[in-house]
Amino acid sequence: MSGKLRLGKSFDSRTRKKVIRETERELENRIKLEKENPFVAYLLQKGFSNKTILRYQHDANRFVLWLKNENTPVTTVTNRDVM
Repeated sequence: MSGKLRLGKSFDSRTRKKVIRETERELENRIKLEKENPFVAYLLQKGFSNKTILRYQHDANRFVLWLKNENTPVTTVTNRDVM
């Protein structure tokens, strides 16, 4: 033996790649459905990836939910309130 460990492709690694490809397609489909959202349209225009867009959407939705729990209308929030 030359001291190198040689690993062949396993069923697991091929399966993982297939799952990743399917997940990327699902993300693309979700983004296509939400293109009418001005926030999504802005992020797409700026060139953000699908995963980033979905993450930003999730974070924005959680922020709005938090504001509702605090009984604070979204329209009254300023930059100073967020910082």
